[in-house]
Amino acid sequence: MQDSLRSHLRSLGTVLGQATKTATNAAMEVSRAVATEVGGARCLQDYALQAQVATGGPQGLWRIYSAQAKKSDAPFQVVSAWILDKRALTESDAGGGGRQGGLTRPSTKRLEAFLEQCRRDVQHLARLKHPLVLRLLSPLEETRTQMVFVTEAVVTSLADYLAACEGPPPPLSVSHPGNQSSPSAVRMSELELKHGVLQMADAIHFLHSGASMAHRGICPHAVFIARAGGWKLACFAFATPLDFRDGEASGGFDFSDRHPSMLAAALKPSLAYCAPELVASGAASAGGMLSACDAFSMAALTYELFAHRQLLPVGSDLITYESYIRSLTQRDLDGVPMELWGPLRGMLAPIPSARTPVEAFTASAYFQGDTRLRALRFLGTLMQREPAQKAAFFKDLETMLGSLDGRVLRTLVLPPVLGELHNAALAPTLVPLVMRLVASQSPEEAAEVTLPALRPLARGATGATLGALVAAAPALQAALPRAAAAGLVPGLLARGMAPEAPTATAETAARGAAALAPLALDFAGLKALVVPAARALCLSTTSAPVRVAAFEVLAGAAPRLDAGEAEATLAVAARVTAVDRSAPSVAAAAALGAALARQHGPDLAARCVLPMLCPLLVAPSLSAAQRAALMRAVRELLAVVEGATDKNGSVASAAPHHTGSAQARPGPASAMPAMGAADPADWLAATDTSPAAPGRTEPQHPARASVPLPPPQERWEGSGGTLSSLGSLSLAPMASNPSPRQRGALPLAPHQPQQAYAARGQSSQPSPSHSDPFTVKPSGIATQSNGRPVDPFAALLSSRAASVGRENPAGVKPAQSGIQPPGPAQSLI
Repeated sequence: MQDSLRSHLRSLGTVLGQATKTATNAAMEVSRAVATEVGGARCLQDYALQAQVATGGPQGLWRIYSAQAKKSDAPFQVVSAWILDKRALTESDAGGGGRQGGLTRPSTKRLEAFLEQCRRDVQHLARLKHPLVLRLLSPLEETRTQMVFVTEAVVTSLADYLAACEGPPPPLSVSHPGNQSSPSAVRMSELELKHGVLQMADAIHFLHSGASMAHRGICPHAVFIARAGGWKLACFAFATPLDFRDGEASGGFDFSDRHPSMLAAALKPSLAYCAPELVASGAASAGGMLSACDAFSMAALTYELFAHRQLLPVGSDLITYESYIRSLTQRDLDGVPMELWGPLRGMLAPIPSARTPVEAFTASAYFQGDTRLRALRFLGTLMQREPAQKAAFFKDLETMLGSLDGRVLRTLVLPPVLGELHNAALAPTLVPLVMRLVASQSPEEAAEVTLPALRPLARGATGATLGALVAAAPALQAALPRAAAAGLVPGLLARGMAPEAPTATAETAARGAAALAPLALDFAGLKALVVPAARALCLSTTSAPVRVAAFEVLAGAAPRLDAGEAEATLAVAARVTAVDRSAPSVAAAAALGAALARQHGPDLAARCVLPMLCPLLVAPSLSAAQRAALMRAVRELLAVVEGATDKNGSVASAAPHHTGSAQARPGPASAMPAMGAADPADWLAATDTSPAAPGRTEPQHPARASVPLPPPQERWEGSGGTLSSLGSLSLAPMASNPSPRQRGALPLAPHQPQQAYAARGQSSQPSPSHSDPFTVKPSGIATQSNGRPVDPFAALLSSRAASVGRENPAGVKPAQSGIQPPGPAQSLI
């Protein structure tokens, strides 16, 4: 007996396993067939189908998928594909009296009626053209098992939004621009709801007045939130002309079945949002006012959006519906702003003739008294506005940005602003506004949404627009991903430094490039665009501040230039200083030479830097203090060259020629992209004279033994081994985290200050009444009277630029006389 039972159980298990396997295989085959058939639709051949984002249509039977264009030049990169699976409809309705897996004759009729209803829906969508009606991109395609069409991209329907916001709502004034995965983050702010409800009302008003149609099916599954942020009306399956007097329009819909099948329910509007005159029992009260039914449906949906619960939670029960309708005028509207209670009650009147029209609802003080809402509505109608109105509006909009949350800025403000960038008259005003809005975007979103609008503007910008873009270049570099910024920012800065650019634009571009050159700018763009533009600007400009700014660019790029680029840059500096020997240009050229000598060693210092600086010692525009500072700088370079010679008198090998690529440049990872490994015979390492910390031992390298370090007692005073008197003209090796003043420090060769003064015929110590504003300590550091080290090149830059009365053998435009030199904040030092 037990053996027989075991045998039967084994047989049963085998049968169940085979059945499960068969069902699984059948499901997989159906899934593959659906994917194959949908992918074969002509309207989707140019798109890659992605995840489902929403549901729509009667009973939410349409599944809406996001689709990405396969071609980069497609007019719509992201669209929405609407797919209706006929097999799911037959399976859902198969239990209505027929045999399993098939349809009875009534069910077949319902299926055909529903499919015809879907065809009529898409036909209406194709005919209606309005910014607030969902845009059809590809017409309906029908196969044996599928219906497919393509629209503009949507992110969700109001039905999906309300499902994601289940739970008690927060205060209406609270917005949640944070984590989009939680219901509290998905929930819209009051401003977003007000704006969306007004857009829905405008779409219905167009339907009534412009298309002479009644929707009759307004519900959460018929309103969608587009990818651009606006609300769109769709699903016109039950739409009919306003003057229709026959059939369902006058007889209403039959809701007598309390438990309809899926197909039967899809053939009627949702009872929870249906006006009484559309129900068969109340059709006699319609009085030919079909537009009033849309006002009732909109009021029910508006209540649900604010209160997050249905006004008529009736399902398909007609008796419960009629009970709610009788008490609707006394219904508590808790959860809705009190300013809307009166308008909503007027729209919910049981008698159509007594119902408040939609256009009167939008004119209520709740909407008209909100300045922010009126600004958002103005943005939605920019194409209809006059240029003067737009200019005045954008000036006022900048003051409102602080009161708008990040999601409103990204979805409702930024898209229309980007759409106006093509307007040459408005572009200079819009660029700073766009940069404020970009701050609310992630780098990836900025590259996807904002960058495509800025690229064509940057290519053709001139005048004030170019100046605004150039001023925004550092912000763009920080806001965009590095690869995206590499394709925009270097070219923009180079255009700003072009000879034909206005002087103010050129200076702004040069200041921005100088700030970005050491670290942020893409190396290929820096070398191919920015550095050549800066050299040309040095030669072409007649403005002293612009020339100094161009020198700053070259000095900032010095750590990323190879030896050939360094020599070409010094050749440009020599041509400039051969003509323009004003104090600012001399100081800028000296700083550039020091930076390049620091990077490439004593060989470059001896061949190029010193020959450029020595003639400047007799420049007539320098004061005594400035000339003394330049003399000290030259002596420092000579000491570097002398310290780098071996006992045979030959100069040690120069620093390696860096290419400037991110993989070839030495230095701390936090400060600068790494370059190639340093040569052990590096002169910088050989002349490392930074004071050792307590307990620190000097590293020993055999290759550095040929150039001994100075004794510790002969090292200079100052923080981190820098020469405070020369500031950025110094040449000491870069520390691991150099300060701005350490970044260009140079080692001070041992010398005796007393002997230096004696050689000039002066006493070993200057007298207190000496006219020189600097005093010299025995260590060789120039200090102020308070004992703090000073930068003599600050005094050098403080002099007025003086034109040189000589011919121009180098083709350089001398700086105009009478131009004030840049202040301390603009100087290189």
